[in-house]
Amino acid sequence: MSDFVNFVCWSDAAVLASAPRDAAALQPGHFRAVHHPLRARRGRIEMGRVPEGLLVEEHEVVDALRGAIGPDGYRLIPVVGGSGTGKSHLVRWVYEQTRDTSEWVTRYLPKNQTSIRRVVELVIAGMQGPIIDAAREALELAPAHSESDTTLGQRLLDELALIVAEERTDQTNLDPHDAQLRDKLRATLPDVFHDPIVRQRFTSPGAVIPRLIGLAQSGRQDDDGLDDDAVHIAGSDLPLAFDDIGNVTPTARTTLLSMGNLPDMRRVALEIINDALPQAVKRVFLSNNIDLVAVFRDVRRAIRQQGKQLVLFIEDLTVLHGVEREFLDAIVEPASSTGEELCNLRVFFAITQGHFDNLDTVRTRCDDAYWLDFTYGSDGIEPVEVLSFLGRYLNACRMDPEKLEADWARHTDTVPLANACHTCGHHEICHAGFGASSEGYGLYPFNQIAIDRLVGCLSTQRFDPRQVVKVIVEKFLPLSRVELRSGSFPSEELLADFNSSSTPVRSEIVQRLRSEYGGEAEKYATLLRYWAEDRVETESMVLNAFGLAAPLSHPEVRSKRRKTAPKPSTEAGTDRSRSDRPSLEILEERLKPNRLRAYQELEAWSGQQKDLSLGVTNDLKKFIHSAVLNAVGFHGVPFHLGGELVDQHFKHERAIYIEGALTAQGDPAEAIIRVRRNAATAVALTGLIVHGADLQADDPYDDERRRALAQHLEEWTESTTTALHRIAASESPAAVEGLLVASLMLGYCAGARRSSDYLSLMFCEPLESTDRDRRSPEWVKAIAKAEEEYLRLRPVVEACFGESRGTTGAVRALRADRMLPHVQKVVERLEGGDMTSSDAAVSRLLRAVSRAIDVEWEHLCDNVKGAAPMLEGDQSLEQQAELVNELHVAALRAGHFEDLDALADIGILNAESDQVLRSLRDATKTIEAECTFTKRIQILSGEKPSDVSVARQFVKRAIRMMNTIERSLSTRSTDSDVSDDLTTIVAAIEQELASLLNAASDITQ
Repeated sequence: MSDFVNFVCWSDAAVLASAPRDAAALQPGHFRAVHHPLRARRGRIEMGRVPEGLLVEEHEVVDALRGAIGPDGYRLIPVVGGSGTGKSHLVRWVYEQTRDTSEWVTRYLPKNQTSIRRVVELVIAGMQGPIIDAAREALELAPAHSESDTTLGQRLLDELALIVAEERTDQTNLDPHDAQLRDKLRATLPDVFHDPIVRQRFTSPGAVIPRLIGLAQSGRQDDDGLDDDAVHIAGSDLPLAFDDIGNVTPTARTTLLSMGNLPDMRRVALEIINDALPQAVKRVFLSNNIDLVAVFRDVRRAIRQQGKQLVLFIEDLTVLHGVEREFLDAIVEPASSTGEELCNLRVFFAITQGHFDNLDTVRTRCDDAYWLDFTYGSDGIEPVEVLSFLGRYLNACRMDPEKLEADWARHTDTVPLANACHTCGHHEICHAGFGASSEGYGLYPFNQIAIDRLVGCLSTQRFDPRQVVKVIVEKFLPLSRVELRSGSFPSEELLADFNSSSTPVRSEIVQRLRSEYGGEAEKYATLLRYWAEDRVETESMVLNAFGLAAPLSHPEVRSKRRKTAPKPSTEAGTDRSRSDRPSLEILEERLKPNRLRAYQELEAWSGQQKDLSLGVTNDLKKFIHSAVLNAVGFHGVPFHLGGELVDQHFKHERAIYIEGALTAQGDPAEAIIRVRRNAATAVALTGLIVHGADLQADDPYDDERRRALAQHLEEWTESTTTALHRIAASESPAAVEGLLVASLMLGYCAGARRSSDYLSLMFCEPLESTDRDRRSPEWVKAIAKAEEEYLRLRPVVEACFGESRGTTGAVRALRADRMLPHVQKVVERLEGGDMTSSDAAVSRLLRAVSRAIDVEWEHLCDNVKGAAPMLEGDQSLEQQAELVNELHVAALRAGHFEDLDALADIGILNAESDQVLRSLRDATKTIEAECTFTKRIQILSGEKPSDVSVARQFVKRAIRMMNTIERSLSTRSTDSDVSDDLTTIVAAIEQELASLLNAASDITQ
């Protein structure tokens, strides 16, 4: 008992001998050893559907083949099924049961390594006759017998072109559109086959022509990866688009492009090509001189003379590719149709569903077919049958291959093949722990549960015996032998072929196993997944056999055990839906729909079986986002978490990437949080779901989920704070630069001299916007841009340098010590006239500001030069304006001036006349001295430009008015008192203006 640990009772040599890919490759003893009695469904072949049929045993199939032959002299029995369903196996088994029938001459055509030449050779083997002898000679003269594959490929394309152009089919029953397409394609397809560039595409390695040559020359091979349709040309075989298609002939190019763009044309073209293909293959690889119908007639005539019947066993009808139509015509020829007697014919052959849909003549003459397509389960192949099926293979793998064949050679009907388990010293404990088939063959290293699950994973659509043997016997046993020897059985890699279709172990259990068993946890989890009935607890005998100790019970196991004990009565008024102990059923009942969907999808997600749906992915991102923000709020970070930084850079859609989701999520490398697809993450996410719903009390795995969630949340929070800090650090220089320039333009930094002044003034309350009516369009645009950038950048700067509580609190303070160096650098650059930036948005602002400053400074200089010389510096502007107003009124009354709006325009100085005059004097001094760029911005963003503009406007208006009055006085004279008064006023004004002109002359000099 103690040495039944990691025991290996099979050999690689025995596995290879017992599990070849094709039934025909099995040696007689191994064929008999692994053969499991087959069941089939008997029914007529009907086009387009699978009949219900009657279930029959394999011996009934033998009886059917031996049955009476009708008056036509032939009996045709098809075996129908998909690839790998056991068609070839049944054909061989029936052959083995009947091959010694004395009155039969049998011919067996295996599927693999049977070329069409070999088909003819097998049919005429041992036969003599004029036609048969001529066929032998024609085979020797066939092109394929002496030419290279390259030449054969060119010849096959030539034959296809010739047959397509010359052959005509009956188009009576065709759709008129299809008939028209056929006529067109028969005229253009030959150009396609003859074009040298297209021929190169057809004949390149891996293309369709080399494949067809290989099949015709050598037949199917083990592991060739081809299916039954490989003998035809498919749409994917056509070179419809390639780089140098522009260099092919116009007709070929037009035809290929039309076939690529028009599905109907492509379909009709494939029909034409595949109709011509068999004849082309026959001409190249046999001979056009071989009349297969005549050959068959000669063979049947010779066998009739021997008083026997011809019986053909064909593993797959595709071996007849190239001569199939002739073969079918030959086998349905009545025994007495030619006036001479032919022998009776029996044909037992395998085909796939739909093979005879277009061959009514043959289909209607077949006897009942035997169908081998079954599902796995109660409605098809039941688990007990699979135990028997695999048990025979396992037994053969435990026996020496040569001894098995020798035993078979000496066997009798009363002495069956040996059971290898009978001579094993671990027989009893092995069968007790792992079980045996009904024949007594041990199932080790599997048990009944493992076989059921593994076969179920491979049989999601139908039971596939070939795939089951390939994966579970041929692949699994040699690999498991290595792992058992090294103590690593069963590894997750060993079961990789099944994981996508099997139910995984709960992630919480996997996590607990990891905490208890470390590196061996995966073995425990794999055994739970496949060898344990409830996927919660593995039988101790199984664990011991693989060198593992029995694990501690998990919460769900304890809960189940508790349920089996008597329950105390429940008092009235208590919640009867709640058991003594939390259970997953109660938990799932109480989760809201969106959380329940996420909870349910996570198990299949963590087991690599199914990707998360769009809705669940989005919900999980929101859960993670909320939890991380909540955690970050209590995390010590050197920046403000609210506002722009989080809103812009930590949105759940882009910032969180979940592996294994159906929805597109962008580049995972750009995500802040990457949620890994594994069991540990699934536990954390289910914990997040349960804790978010406040249902911890109902969770039997609360401890595991709480720990996993805490660990992952810490990692996610760290990733988030690190990323946001990095973003803040990278954005802060440009943000400070842009905010400072915007603040200058908006007038917030007026009077600032030191960097600390700029820092304190940048965050002042916004000022009222300056009068933009008197400013240039460039300035107005720059101000609008500055306002926009200020609103955008202030939250960024606050996020980078601010302090707050949580993600929703306002900024309480700014880290001036961190921000001041950035401000100082920006001020130094601006004072030096450097208006460039590495940030695109800030660079656009600087360009707009630079243009506006240039234009506005030029306007300021013009206004100063135009206004300052014309105004009296020692007299208030209000007094000067009053004098002009009196002139204006008198001129209006005297009829020398008719502009009624001038009074309002000139009167704009009355309220702020002193300020305007001061601004004008200051501006005059400023433009005469050197001025830094920042100083210019400070001046232009203040009131001085508007005041100077007002003064200039006043001067212009006054000069225009006086010029008008003077012209009027020089042309008109009047006796009215008003005119005398006006003349007096004008004279006074002229005297005052003369003095102003003298002053201006002094300034200019």
